Amino acid sequence: MAQTNTLCDELHGRYANITQVVGASAETRQLSRAIAQQNLMIRQLKSDMRNQGCSSDSVVIFGSSSGDSGACDEMQKSLDRMQQDLSSLMDERELSLTRVDAEGAQRRQLLATMQRNGCNAPASAEPDTVINTRLKPEPYAPEEQSFAQPESSITSIETLKPQTDATQPQRQMPVTSAPAITQIQPKQMPADRPYDPSANKVRQVGPQFLATDQGGIDLKHPKAAGPQPAQ
Repeated sequence: MAQTNTLCDELHGRYANITQVVGASAETRQLSRAIAQQNLMIRQLKSDMRNQGCSSDSVVIFGSSSGDSGACDEMQKSLDRMQQDLSSLMDERELSLTRVDAEGAQRRQLLATMQRNGCNAPASAEPDTVINTRLKPEPYAPEEQSFAQPESSITSIETLKPQTDATQPQRQMPVTSAPAITQIQPKQMPADRPYDPSANKVRQVGPQFLATDQGGIDLKHPKAAGPQPAQ
């Protein structure tokens, strides 16, 4: 038991001496900023060389008079030095990232050794909480006791609402008989009476052009009384 405790203490001490890096270290961030600045300066120098009519390794100017050879040589030398500095910065940043990865691997190896020997993991070895923001939120579905979790101090109190006549159960509703239906009979139409022309005389206004019993009407002499001679 004592030997196990000694081993666990040694592992805890070695674990505590390893620098824990969360994300990019300050050295890595500083090198990244220097690389970005160096790239900007190289692009600016290449633009100046094009304006002067000089050519670089990747840029050749056609149809323009060659610039001052001395100035172009100086610009080319400056460009070579800046590109070498850029390569050195990129190598240093890669080495910094490798150190971070190596320290992380060493920490994971020590944690595995602690677990195999039954040692308690240090408090700093708790895994980080990862929040996945790409998950879609679940649709809202209200449920009973949704706010009353076992570990919560919220108490849910249900209050029964008074039931109205419309919400009362069917067995509690008063029983009423169906209303009587009143049937309406259609009215009988009066029977048709026979038509008698002599019963209803119509007053006639104006001359009568109807023929008499003694003969026909002479249309040329309609005012003459009696039968008219044939024309």
